[in-house]
Amino acid sequence: MKNRNTTPFRSAWLTLLALLMTSGLFAQDSFGGTVVYNIRVSGKMADEYLKNDPPKTMTMHLLDNDFIVKLSGGRIARTFLYLADSNHTFIVDIPNERYFRRTYYSDTNNVTPVAMPTGESKRVKGRDAMEYKTERPDRGETIYYYVHDDYRVDTTLFDGLDGAKADFLVPGLGGRIPLWKTIKTPQMTTTVELASIKKEKFPKEAFSIPEGFSNKQKRDPRK
Repeated sequence: MKNRNTTPFRSAWLTLLALLMTSGLFAQDSFGGTVVYNIRVSGKMADEYLKNDPPKTMTMHLLDNDFIVKLSGGRIARTFLYLADSNHTFIVDIPNERYFRRTYYSDTNNVTPVAMPTGESKRVKGRDAMEYKTERPDRGETIYYYVHDDYRVDTTLFDGLDGAKADFLVPGLGGRIPLWKTIKTPQMTTTVELASIKKEKFPKEAFSIPEGFSNKQKRDPRK
């Protein structure tokens, strides 16, 4: 049998493999579990803001393309539940056994900001987290995200789900879950700092409106 030179084929195959991996077709497992953050503020408006006793802890639970965000440690506790089947976020009022469909309002600026890598990094809970930055001139905000490749969701699970609003879906982050987030404005700096993160498996029924809760349709979350 004649020996054929397989070098061109091998080179082409490796090139294709690199392209597929870059495009995300060889997707890693989507993170499922719990992330807990501490929230703190500083700046000239911080004391005034703290008079309202805002939440000091944020807990996020993720299962596939459903997620729960709980704000606690302040005067008012809130639970937000995003359900992919409905493509809606609900505000679940647990003490009063009721829920509302959350209403989002369009920004005056229709351009979706893209988070861009800065080349800097921050050490977060023993991990070197890459820094990404985005600007929101319409809000006077500069936002820094610090992310790690080991903690990311499969963004293809959210294809067509424009009702899903979460930091890991910010364009440019590639599904990476921020381990640290800093929001800077001229008046105040808000820091959302990782307290703990762990993979967990949840039963699907945990991501649903509790049975017997009354539906209050929708409300303006700004009131």
